[in-house]
Amino acid sequence: MNLRKNSLFFYSFFLCLFAVFALSCRETVRTADDYYAAKRYDRAAEEYRQFIKDNPKLLSLPNAYLGLAWSEYQLGNYPEAEGAVAILMTRYPGHYLEPQARYLKAHILFAQRKFVECSEELEDFLLKFPDNSLVPDVRVLLARSAAAQLRFAEAADEYKMYLERYGNGPYVPAALIGRAKALEKSAKWQEAAETLEEFIKRFPKHLERPQAMLDLARYKMAYADYSSAENLLLELINVYSMPDLTLSAQKMLLDIYDAERKIDDAANIARNLLGLIDPRNDTEAAKLVFRLAQYHAARGDTSVARNYFRRIAERMDFDSAKHAYALFWLTIDEMSRGNREEALAFGERFLSLYPSNPEYEKIDRIIIDVYFSAGRTADGAANLETLLKREWSTAAPKDFYRLASSYIDLKDYNSAMRNVAEGLKRSERAGDTPSILSGLYHSMILNNLLGNSAKAVESWWRLKSISENYVTVSEKVFWDDMEEQFYRENRITPQMRERSQFSEEKQKVNVEGFEWKLGDISAMKLSNSLFMTFASSTQANQDFEYAPKSLTNYIDEMVRMHDFDNIPDTWYPLRSSIGADWIVHGRITGDEYDTNILILDLRLLRVDYEKIFPFEYSYKINLSEEPTVASRIVRESIDRMRTYKPSR
Repeated sequence: MNLRKNSLFFYSFFLCLFAVFALSCRETVRTADDYYAAKRYDRAAEEYRQFIKDNPKLLSLPNAYLGLAWSEYQLGNYPEAEGAVAILMTRYPGHYLEPQARYLKAHILFAQRKFVECSEELEDFLLKFPDNSLVPDVRVLLARSAAAQLRFAEAADEYKMYLERYGNGPYVPAALIGRAKALEKSAKWQEAAETLEEFIKRFPKHLERPQAMLDLARYKMAYADYSSAENLLLELINVYSMPDLTLSAQKMLLDIYDAERKIDDAANIARNLLGLIDPRNDTEAAKLVFRLAQYHAARGDTSVARNYFRRIAERMDFDSAKHAYALFWLTIDEMSRGNREEALAFGERFLSLYPSNPEYEKIDRIIIDVYFSAGRTADGAANLETLLKREWSTAAPKDFYRLASSYIDLKDYNSAMRNVAEGLKRSERAGDTPSILSGLYHSMILNNLLGNSAKAVESWWRLKSISENYVTVSEKVFWDDMEEQFYRENRITPQMRERSQFSEEKQKVNVEGFEWKLGDISAMKLSNSLFMTFASSTQANQDFEYAPKSLTNYIDEMVRMHDFDNIPDTWYPLRSSIGADWIVHGRITGDEYDTNILILDLRLLRVDYEKIFPFEYSYKINLSEEPTVASRIVRESIDRMRTYKPSR
């Protein structure tokens, strides 16, 4: 009896102990869950880990591992979270929690920026669990992963699929915003705008609505729907008291008014923004002040523009592009107002700070003008000399003549003569008749000042052989008297006064070339023979000289042009502009009936001062005559050019 009572006692004791132990286990899991719900993830992880340690064989361990994985994920401990998921999936394959575990694994991969692996995990999930309740969540995460891999078209399609299948789901706002962002990255501005318009319409009280309005306005601006964008931005500014968004909205309004050339509205917004931005943000202030300066300058309100440009010039030199433009504008403005000293101060500052600026040469020339106009001839000459050395390859003859004139004022005649010689050489090389006349005129004056009467008269001979009307009547009388005095002093009789300077100048011939079909060896040989014969013959001939293509202008345009009565105005005077008196061009083709015959269509273009005269000739050439035919054609062409007398 006692034994029976004792057995019953121990049995009851163990039942109670098991119940207490089981109750203790449940209470521990519940505690971890409570901590997780309260977002105390560190305590939740500790509780889950302790439960797993204390209960290594309970059936509820998969739940604990999943809870531990989520807690570590929330704490940013991704390796630990990934380890907990791996244990769950390895030890409990096929468990009902596998979909949740794989979904969490995808989140962990995404958080570690392993986007490719994340997408693979999600796609595998959709194949294995197509009807699981987590599929909508998986679709959204898959779209985010595609966007993170810059696969924006795929991301937009995934978001669209979610919206079509789960139009009332909890992720609809996020999907609409995500799809709009993906379309934006693909520059599909109108589709992106339509997507955000749907978001704004469906969720008028959503926290993301103000930002969505700002983005929608930006999309509208991208396809120039400025009116709609303006209305959105004005509503955003008036309805929401959100300083950062309001500031961004006003900046966008400024861009809209700029695009629409609404200068007054733009100026008002810029002034308002200037009062809103952080005063320590000098870069932003410089942009606004610069815009205000431009607005007032465009409106013709130069006095206000001048004040804004001065603000930039004085205190905002950290924005080099705007600072350089301000100095540039102020230099020109002060020069136009006759304030030489002010113009000089701004200009010299520009030159010292921005030697590589595209407007450097323009400002340099303005400074030179200021020096000369202020009577500072030596400074002007020094700056012009430096400019010409810097721009030597492209310097124009007129710059050398101007420098020569300044040296004449300074009585440095040798330096003046050196620059006249350089300018005259460049003028003759370019065939620029007006510039040649200017160079000869300077040479006459300088040689007279230096007492070189022979060279002065020689320059006078050359000048009047080109144009007797270049000088005034009184000047012509002066130079004629000097010429006569030179004849008397040197006892030159009238019979000996027919100088070679009065003879016709040699005409320049440019051989543009001959076109022929690629692969036609016979045509190629004929082309080369004609080219070399033309070049050598004109070079040696007393009436012509060969003009290399590097010294001619517009030749390619000339040979393609057939409407010779409608030459561009910029080409006049044609002869000096083009750099050649004659252009030789031709086309060599095969005879369609006889393979031994070549057809040469030769074109001789006479370039005069006011017109182009095309002469065209056709030759049938037998290939057996090819070695000698080039000389005959060139000789006939030179005779034709010689008989045509150029006009003066």
